[in-house]
Amino acid sequence: MKWIATASSILLVAHTQALAQEELSLWEVERRAIDLLVTTDVTALAASVSGATNTTDPEELLFRLEVLLRAGHDVGAALDALKGSVPQLPTHVTGDVVNALINRKERALALAALERFPTAHAGWELELLKEWTAEVGWETVDRWAAQRQPAAMEYWLRQRLLLRSDIGKAQELFDELVADARAHPADVERFCSSHA
Repeated sequence: MKWIATASSILLVAHTQALAQEELSLWEVERRAIDLLVTTDVTALAASVSGATNTTDPEELLFRLEVLLRAGHDVGAALDALKGSVPQLPTHVTGDVVNALINRKERALALAALERFPTAHAGWELELLKEWTAEVGWETVDRWAAQRQPAAMEYWLRQRLLLRSDIGKAQELFDELVADARAHPADVERFCSSHA
């Protein structure tokens, strides 16, 4: 009988964590930060979250990121900590983080977030990549996107094709894909992994 109580407890904790993950919202975290900033100086709040004990709680890590961003602090470590959250951040939340960074015109941070969360589908990546292309050239951006591609094959391939189509270079990518498929005909998994 004791094992039934233990199993029930484990299931309850797992269910509670799953519900918390489903309900996690960057917008609610932002609202919490804004509410606190009505009565608290941003520098003091940033100091308090910077000095807080290490946590893996996704909501607290998002809150830390939000406060540090608003205070103008370096958030590289906060992005790294988000990657280690327990439970892991849902893809829609990582997409919201990237979108928020893009909307704030924080291109370097948005790219850094996409490097840590290549499965994040924010919706504004193509605009981000186009803007970056104007600065560094399409080849650099295409190589960068190709490095993200194994994590979300179909998504990053589509971004690369859209980016290249604007400059008339999509056919070259199609030709590379066809040559690769012909050179590895037995490697069906690699070419169909996003459709499996």
